[in-house]
Amino acid sequence: MRILIIGGTKFIGPYVVRSLHKKGHEVILFNRGKSHYPFLIPVTTIKGDRAELSSFSNELLSLSPDVIIDMIPYSELDTKQLADIFHRSIKRIVIVSSCDVYRAYDRLWKVFTDQIIPMPLNEKSELRQNLYPYRKLLDTKRNDWKYDYEKILVEKTIRSYSDINSTILRLPIVYGPGDHRVNPYLKLMDDNQPILIDEHKANWRFTRGYVEDIAHAIVLSALDERSGKFIYNVGEIKAYSELEWINQIAKIACYYNEIIKVPFDELPSALQEPLLDFDQDLILDTNLIRKELKYEELSTHEQAMRNTVEWSQRHK
Repeated sequence: MRILIIGGTKFIGPYVVRSLHKKGHEVILFNRGKSHYPFLIPVTTIKGDRAELSSFSNELLSLSPDVIIDMIPYSELDTKQLADIFHRSIKRIVIVSSCDVYRAYDRLWKVFTDQIIPMPLNEKSELRQNLYPYRKLLDTKRNDWKYDYEKILVEKTIRSYSDINSTILRLPIVYGPGDHRVNPYLKLMDDNQPILIDEHKANWRFTRGYVEDIAHAIVLSALDERSGKFIYNVGEIKAYSELEWINQIAKIACYYNEIIKVPFDELPSALQEPLLDFDQDLILDTNLIRKELKYEELSTHEQAMRNTVEWSQRHK
């Protein structure tokens, strides 16, 4: 098959590209060309800004892709432009979405502060009632892509096209080579400093997924030959607490100093995260994609963690 990927050069994208190529599929990338990834395999690239996707409609249609994977659909307009171009000619569009669509995400960010939402979340769990979750964090307005970011509208838009088979993948926190979120912990470990952590955050659980496994889920969705519209949560079966996560990093980094749980008010101000309520977990039920697409991880969690930490140690 010929598969068009919107984005495809950062973090998850190269794993998707290499997997598709290994399976014998032709890959075409559409992106701004600002991230130069050394694929070392035949990949066609069309340079362009997705905000102006409509102006590339003739060129994109002439490629006659069978499937589209949209790695970076941030806004309603992003998705509408893509669907308007291809809705009469495409077998399937795969939309990379996020677990931030769930109402529990608003609870985590204290948008409301009543009862804790029970876990885990399945694909029918309640979505956020408030749109544009990141506007409140911006100092600027429309010159930041986060201003119009809204995966709920992305999902709603693609599903509104009756003639498009679509698969929406709601991703967790994704880790692996290329992700720098373990670096703050590694820096403290390298300096042999004790690690202080909010006692509530220490027990907080949030589903994660290893980058290569997430790419595998995307590829399975792209190659799915069924007709219809599908939504899947993706992530590891077990949601580790933040303290368990730190201990896993420490074991690989051979760190033997203390990891200390501290009440919020006693934390240094630089470590306080007052906008978040860590009593609200965000755990995804991923049974549906495992059942319907036969998805399973390619790596053990232990190997995924080792790959992540060792890459971060090499790229400080």
